[in-house]
Amino acid sequence: MIYKMFTALALSFALTGCYSAFWQGVDRQMTTTPNGHVIGINCHNCYAEVEDVTETLSAIHEAQAAGADLIELDLIWRDGDVFVSHDPTTSPRTQFASVIADTALINGDQILFIELKTATTDTDFTNAVLHELMLNGYLGSGGRPVVIRSFQESTLDAMRSTLLDTLYSSYSERVRLSLIYRETSFVSLQAWQNDIIEKSSKYHMVEFDKDTENLFSLISTAKNQELGVGLWTFTAFTEVWAAAYRNEIDAIVIEGSGSKSRVENLVLAKQAAEANSSLIYTNLDRQNEENYPLIWFFNAGDISFRDPATPNFPQYEWLGETGEDRYGGSFVFRKDLEEYVRLQDEDNDTLGGFFVSTVVNFDDLSVGASETQAIISKADGGGFALELKGNKLRFGVHVGGAYHYAYYSTANLNTTDSYHVIGAYDGDGAVRMWVNGAHNKGPTIQGGVTQNDSSIVIGADPQGNSDQRFYFAGKVQLVNVQKWNGF
Repeated sequence: MIYKMFTALALSFALTGCYSAFWQGVDRQMTTTPNGHVIGINCHNCYAEVEDVTETLSAIHEAQAAGADLIELDLIWRDGDVFVSHDPTTSPRTQFASVIADTALINGDQILFIELKTATTDTDFTNAVLHELMLNGYLGSGGRPVVIRSFQESTLDAMRSTLLDTLYSSYSERVRLSLIYRETSFVSLQAWQNDIIEKSSKYHMVEFDKDTENLFSLISTAKNQELGVGLWTFTAFTEVWAAAYRNEIDAIVIEGSGSKSRVENLVLAKQAAEANSSLIYTNLDRQNEENYPLIWFFNAGDISFRDPATPNFPQYEWLGETGEDRYGGSFVFRKDLEEYVRLQDEDNDTLGGFFVSTVVNFDDLSVGASETQAIISKADGGGFALELKGNKLRFGVHVGGAYHYAYYSTANLNTTDSYHVIGAYDGDGAVRMWVNGAHNKGPTIQGGVTQNDSSIVIGADPQGNSDQRFYFAGKVQLVNVQKWNGF
């Protein structure tokens, strides 16, 4: 059944594939996912720690050429001047004024993603920053906002105060403020969520360390407050993280690693975010509780509104209070009632593989050696499976007549927290799985994943297109399945 009528919330989701309008009104053609969500690809620390501005400008120009949407500059206040530097206590450092006066940067349309490193309540620093931005024309157009970020609330509040000054008040709509949280900013999840709700009244965005526990609970809390969301900092497998978060956040911070340069990682992230690879996508975190429209995206744009009134359909749980491992909606699968969601038969490319990303809470981890609980599966003589088997969480693909798995011990899991689980195999390389960012590498194989005619099923393992087995006990909030052929 297709819904003829649905709520304004559902309509907004359907038209854009996301909820946040953080980049609305920006002139730049930002990185945009097939579902229509805009995610800013950020060049982390896009400068050189030298006095000569030449190397910094070279880094910026390379990032511009690589397609970066955001140029990150760290600013410090020293001796009455603003410098580009990561550490206020060391030298050398480059004058901020000489960097942003660069013609290529001024004439480009990349957005400045500025972090204020100096902790201060003194508005001399924030006034000097805004003065240089104004002199060089960065505050002259609403279509090119500047994002001002800091770990220090005192410094952000000083910037807010400066923006209220008569000299800059006309530019206040062109500056967006972002509070950056550390991985351990709060011991209590509830306190952290309450802080996000409180900060939504004075800031525009919040940013989280990618390794934060119960991360999606924080992301969903911020999204429900209409805040922009950013994650920092990804140095490896940037294509994986861009694919996983491309419809969930508004900015992703990219850096280089030992094996790939920053420019290479920027390119990979942008390609993965924009790739027309989506097979199935939904996130229940903000789908309407009363009308429960179950909005699914099939093949990146084929939007369906499915009737949940079918036998063995899972319950719907809405967590609107702080302190929970998830925020918003989730499926609740009861194994004893054999509940499941049957989707479409969506295959990978012949020579390619699959990418699976989900947010899950486990209700039963006591899975025996001969028992299986399927979380998301297309495993029926082919396809893939993300499942619990014995004392392992595993992701596997069927290649060359057999299944090949990456494993993660359930001893590291509990039934209290939510987990972001990613499985990926691209047709030529290792079978990989990440659990809250922890990388688990399976065997290296070669060959396309065997295609079949079975549906993708959530909460069970398909047996053709009409039967299932291996039922799951737990909650699922996010389902993101893509074709995965490498970049």
